[in-house]
Amino acid sequence: AIAQPNVLVLDEPTNHLDLESIEALVEALKNYPGTLLIVSHDRWFISQLATRIVEIKPEEILDFRGTYEEYVHFCGDDHLDADQVILKARQAKRKKEAPTREPRSNRKGKNKQRRTAAQQEKRLARIEKAEARLAEIDALRCEPTYYAKTPPDQIKALECEHADVERELATLLEEWAAVEETMEDP
Repeated sequence: AIAQPNVLVLDEPTNHLDLESIEALVEALKNYPGTLLIVSHDRWFISQLATRIVEIKPEEILDFRGTYEEYVHFCGDDHLDADQVILKARQAKRKKEAPTREPRSNRKGKNKQRRTAAQQEKRLARIEKAEARLAEIDALRCEPTYYAKTPPDQIKALECEHADVERELATLLEEWAAVEETMEDP
């Protein structure tokens, strides 16, 4: 007799689900008797189900037996925090490109680059703050009782704030991208 397969492969299963559906999926998967192979960027989803983490990088494969929280503690990095990953990659790139010793003639240009890099870090912090505020507003708007219990003028004010923050974020991202391009050009 041929055994029934008991492996379930899920690729980003939470992408188009609401919170209740994600919670229901987690409960169903907790009761699944077989092996789950999950590819996901949803930190909460992974933390609810994972008992083994396999991290695949170009230069290595790390096989960690334990929960996602234990893995983060072991590695020191939360790989599902996109902002943190992007920031670390940019910092590593800048560190790699920075020469250890520069001639005096280049110092003026390097000082300008340092100032520009510092401005970019501040801009990045503002971008992260705007993204966090948008996430807060979106979370409020997704609450089932929000529209029923919130006065219309407060809803309108929050909608206006959302639009303002989106515009500010778009401007910051454009500025950031333009400066990054000039920093990359020799």
